Amino acid sequence: MIGKIKQGSFVSLRRLLECALLMIGCLPLCSHMRQTNVVLVMVDDLRPLLSSYGDPHAQTPNFDRLAERGVVMSNAYSQISLCAPSRASILTGLRPDTLECYVNEDQFRDARPDAVTLPEAFSSQGYRTISIGKVFDARNRDSSVWDVELLPSHKKSIYALQQNREIYQKNSREYQATRADERQGMWLVGPAYEAASLDALQYYDGRIVSQAIHQLRNNQNQPFFLSVGFIKPHLPFTCPLEYWDLYDRDQFDLPLPRQRPVYAPALPYHEGFELRLYDGIPHQAMLSDELTRTLMHGYYACVSFVDAMLGRLIDEIDRLDLAANTIIVVTGDHGYHLGEKELWCKFTAFREASHTPLLVIDPNSARKGEVSAGLVELVDLFPTICELAGVSMPDDLEGTSFVPLLKEPERAWKDAVYSLAGRGAGWKGVIGRSMRTANFSYVEWRHRLSGELCLRELYDLREDPAETINLIDDPRYSDVLFELASAHRAGWLEHVPSVDL
Repeated sequence: MIGKIKQGSFVSLRRLLECALLMIGCLPLCSHMRQTNVVLVMVDDLRPLLSSYGDPHAQTPNFDRLAERGVVMSNAYSQISLCAPSRASILTGLRPDTLECYVNEDQFRDARPDAVTLPEAFSSQGYRTISIGKVFDARNRDSSVWDVELLPSHKKSIYALQQNREIYQKNSREYQATRADERQGMWLVGPAYEAASLDALQYYDGRIVSQAIHQLRNNQNQPFFLSVGFIKPHLPFTCPLEYWDLYDRDQFDLPLPRQRPVYAPALPYHEGFELRLYDGIPHQAMLSDELTRTLMHGYYACVSFVDAMLGRLIDEIDRLDLAANTIIVVTGDHGYHLGEKELWCKFTAFREASHTPLLVIDPNSARKGEVSAGLVELVDLFPTICELAGVSMPDDLEGTSFVPLLKEPERAWKDAVYSLAGRGAGWKGVIGRSMRTANFSYVEWRHRLSGELCLRELYDLREDPAETINLIDDPRYSDVLFELASAHRAGWLEHVPSVDL
């Protein structure tokens, strides 16, 4: 039997056949498979501001506890710095171009209706699959692939304080009642931050981890694939006061560079993305130092809040004696800007938007507490998790298993990683395709439909890790530019042959 098909759901013959082949392919491994659980933790908008990544301020003892049990991937990058398309890429092992997922509203099943997702691969081979919280984005999710899917109400827990709930409701009503062409300069949601003297259960992630613990306790009769999706540190930066109290805001260094580089082209930048929708945030212009520090404080507080919830999950895994036979993977869905170059949030081709933490804990590995600087991509997670668990996988995956890197963290690995960003309504405008190597970042911005080249960027990460000086016209880099441009085209065509470059 290929697992449960929910009543009223449609599963194509091709997907059934693929799942059947996966199941047949893993039969020799069934005894091993049934002994290896998987816990995949996805954290929203998480950049590597963790003490295990060298951040001097972060209070993240539970991320650090996991880092001591496995391998820290210090150079992991998402394929697109936007929630729904990034999660679709992670959970299908396919790149955004293949899925035709460029904005949160795009549905990956429209382009790839027969794609076998990561939970489907495990479900077809005897695992119970469970999703708690934000795993697939709610705007691009596939409920049919889970045996259990629990999504606690998020809107009721955006704000815990009544006055902030009222601001949110008032702004939302006024926004919806205003003509679309008159909405510029209006706030859509409530305050960008909140510190409340309340219990963690008053917030979404507190309820998420409680439900995850309940599932751990009640699903030990068969191997399980449990994915837990924490929503913080996504805006608004709201969490219990005790996590704000972990930090002295005066110790935060203001982001550098503070302003956009002189003569920087406008296309790679945006005006603050979703941050500008929040009550009390200027709709334009640079944020004050005081507001910048407040937002940084809120982001760090939310990271520590998630860390504490992660700690509750780890404690329960340990208490149930599951650690010795459970693979744990913790990752963000992409990175985040905190004011560098006047940029906030995500959705750029710069490093801050795509660089995210990735921790892999393999109970069967002798490599513990190590760091690998190898370049990896989040699209690589699907084949990596399957290989670690001894689970067969689809043959059309576009990622590469980095299990060899987990066994030898110091070894050489990928030459480059590839990410997308975009500009223009509905992405009918321009797409920026970046290629990042150990030493350089190279980006081409092209019209999505015509493929016409609009702009190129080249940054020497050895001399300019903050990516402030575009060297595209610097004659000293002409040879490097030629090599990178050729490798960029070859790399993108190798991964997505249909892309128009």
